[in-house]
Amino acid sequence: MKPCGVVVVILALCAPLFAQEPVKWGSDLEFHTFSIVAVDPKTKETGVAVTTRNPCVGNAVPWVKAGVGAVATQGGTRVEYGPDLLDLLSKGVSPKDALDRLVEADADRERRQVGVISVDGRSAQWTGKGQYGAESRGDWVEMQTGPTFAVQGNSLVTPEVVRAVAATFRASEGSPRNLGDRLIEAMNAGQKLGGDGRHGETQSAAVLVADPRPGMSRRPDGITVNINVCEHPEPV
Repeated sequence: MKPCGVVVVILALCAPLFAQEPVKWGSDLEFHTFSIVAVDPKTKETGVAVTTRNPCVGNAVPWVKAGVGAVATQGGTRVEYGPDLLDLLSKGVSPKDALDRLVEADADRERRQVGVISVDGRSAQWTGKGQYGAESRGDWVEMQTGPTFAVQGNSLVTPEVVRAVAATFRASEGSPRNLGDRLIEAMNAGQKLGGDGRHGETQSAAVLVADPRPGMSRRPDGITVNINVCEHPEPV
């Protein structure tokens, strides 16, 4: 008889290797959801918060870069929008021009919903035609912007979800609270109204914040908040 340890090693070597992502993701990423991208003009923190009724939203939708900006890529999610937009922003391209450039080159742009903000507060949004058309069934799309944020949502129970997120974040402007706390508070306001309309499914949420100030993070990328709730009945 072989020792158990040897058997375990043999099984591990013979087992097929799979990517570590949720099986429920499938071949096409679909995150029908709502999110906020935002900046703190005083601290120059940039952040994004999101929740959805699919698992592990934080693994795909939110992107930030310290001193540069934040991105939420949702709907028919194309993760490349995150790093590509942040790279263009870091080169001095405005959020609108950067988003226009990527959307124009994207054959599946009508499936996308994207929000992007730069550290100076400029923002841009895109929602493709494919996200609309089900409003009569209570499946709403909405976008709101302000001087320090952009909120976007699809498959919502009501447009008021996005409006509540925007109003709550705006109300905390100028407070000494951490940007991550303000983002969570704003998302909770939308979630209390029902959030996205697909009930009974797995739900996840994430908050990502970067701070460019020296000494605020020991990480070279400046990440100070990285909360990724992959699966929970009440992730927000």
